[in-house]
Amino acid sequence: MSNEFPDWRAVMSAWPAGREFADDVGVSLNLVNSWKHRNRIPPEHWAAVLDAAWARGIDLVADDLVAIAERYRGEPAGSN
Repeated sequence: MSNEFPDWRAVMSAWPAGREFADDVGVSLNLVNSWKHRNRIPPEHWAAVLDAAWARGIDLVADDLVAIAERYRGEPAGSN
């Protein structure tokens, strides 16, 4: 687990641009912008995010995603 991903926005910012993150994960740029606004990546997309990160050589592991989710557990989306 790395310390470079304190929140979901940091995960998405590991890509050069939102469009590249969206393309790699297989979702629309509008959806990525919504995730950034809410500081959230829904769990059903975590596998695609991990696959895309590994393909780009981004040091992101499942434990990072779980740690972020634990950190924000119980907070309404967008409040963090």
